[in-house]
Amino acid sequence: KYLQSAKELYRATDRADWIHLAALHHWTSEAHLGIGERSQAIIDQRLAVTFYEMQYKMNSQAYGVDSKLATARNDLARLEN
Repeated sequence: KYLQSAKELYRATDRADWIHLAALHHWTSEAHLGIGERSQAIIDQRLAVTFYEMQYKMNSQAYGVDSKLATARNDLARLEN
């Protein structure tokens, strides 16, 4: 699902950000298959936070970006504790 979100982000940002996010997604999918569900969930949520931070930096006025970023950060904090 994050890769699909990255494809959407690609339309609105430069290629370097797209490659960075896609590489992170690929790396976590391949490298962490055996680390456990909770650890993978934390990594995935960190990617979500990164994605919304990139969106926010591009256009902080975009509809709902600030609330999505806040929700992603709260979800990450909950997972990490």
